[in-house]
Amino acid sequence: MTVKGNYDGYYAKHWRLTAILKVIKQFKSHEQAAKWYNEQEVKLPSNCLVRGNPPLKLDQTNNYSKHRSVKYWDAVYRKRVRDYPVFLACKAIFLEINDPPVVTRKTLCDVFDRIPGTRNPPKITDEEYQKLIQRVGIL
Repeated sequence: MTVKGNYDGYYAKHWRLTAILKVIKQFKSHEQAAKWYNEQEVKLPSNCLVRGNPPLKLDQTNNYSKHRSVKYWDAVYRKRVRDYPVFLACKAIFLEINDPPVVTRKTLCDVFDRIPGTRNPPKITDEEYQKLIQRVGIL
């Protein structure tokens, strides 16, 4: 999900559901993940930070003003990788970045009986998952 904010087409602060990912495999490091992707003969995803896999151009990333350059942006993520080295290979079940569904406070409370963490979300039950996708009108 996005951070809570004012996005086009809706009158109040809200979130947008941009993706639902299914974890395929967990790795202890980005290097282990890169080895696995290479063995599968699959292009490395851009978020796999290993030597030989350069970052995307800044205009192809989340271009917040605090990230002044690709070099700075990449350094922020390299620090994150040092602090949290686990890499998850995922399959997109749902992906919509151009016009993602609106998620309101009411939606989250109806589904979860609370506002769950959205930046590092908790594991949810199958029932919560079904309620969420029905409430936002996907799948």
